Amino acid sequence: MAGDAKRPKFSDEMDRRKFIGVAAVTAGAMLLKPALVRGTAANSAVRVGLLGCGGRGTEDASNMVDTGGARVVALADMFQDQLDNAKKHFDEMQQAKGYAAIDASQVFVGPNAFKQMAASKEVDAVVIATPPLYHPQHLEAIVAAGKHVYVEKPVAVDVPGALKVIEIGKRAEGKLSLDV
Repeated sequence: MAGDAKRPKFSDEMDRRKFIGVAAVTAGAMLLKPALVRGTAANSAVRVGLLGCGGRGTEDASNMVDTGGARVVALADMFQDQLDNAKKHFDEMQQAKGYAAIDASQVFVGPNAFKQMAASKEVDAVVIATPPLYHPQHLEAIVAAGKHVYVEKPVAVDVPGALKVIEIGKRAEGKLSLDV
């Protein structure tokens, strides 16, 4: 078609999926303005916890740090090697920006790591990048703890999970920022 010739082509470095992911994370970071987060001064960074330290979660949280409005202060994952890799990455990234390394007391491992993150007083907002099966359970714990949330899609893998996410969203409406 003649109209296709004018359509910009995405390079290998920036495909559509990556573009949409970066745009979504940037939009999520903009929703999490420090002034909206309780107990945080308007000129300070949002303290983010990363729940699920694989490639996607690490990329999401890195993009939030890159926007300048957030810093990663806590990590949680089922697997120690994922935590070790993410901690090294964020310590280097954030120290280059003048932030301290992630405190070892804020690195949580195992099946209940999400509960420890939810209970952390050091975290204002959480990026949920765990396997989708766990999103409703993790979202419920994080919202119940009064934390803002960015959750990777899909938010659930079945109808009961999706209905639970909708119900959690209604409970949080007007109180917390939830973004997908």
